[in-house]
Amino acid sequence: MNSLGEDQIGMIYSGLKELEDNFDAMVIANQGENFSVGANLLMVLLAARKKNGTTSTSAINRFQQANMALKYAPKPVVAAPFSRALGGGCEIPLHCSRIQASAETYMGLVEVGVGLIPGAGGTKEMILRLQDARKALN
Repeated sequence: MNSLGEDQIGMIYSGLKELEDNFDAMVIANQGENFSVGANLLMVLLAARKKNGTTSTSAINRFQQANMALKYAPKPVVAAPFSRALGGGCEIPLHCSRIQASAETYMGLVEVGVGLIPGAGGTKEMILRLQDARKALN
């Protein structure tokens, strides 16, 4: 389902380094069944069970910083979401220079449906893009 974890965040940073050194633009895409269904919930659950919160807090911060690195990359970054782009899988494209979504792409910050605020900057980006907090939260 292309859930997000440390490996995927590491790939974002590696891609940005390659972009800076060797390319004129970067496209974030994959060949999976889904673009991404968001955070690896098993890893989130295991981190939460540790009860100290350090692991989950640092992972969230690293994801936030990766998204900001995408947003402020010195060269264009294009996201090409398809199928499902949910939660963090939606937040990544929201931080890119452009989005080229496939037909039949289902994107959304689905955490909101269960009362959670998206943790990687997606809500902020929705507000900036729509320029209306009410529209973004609806």
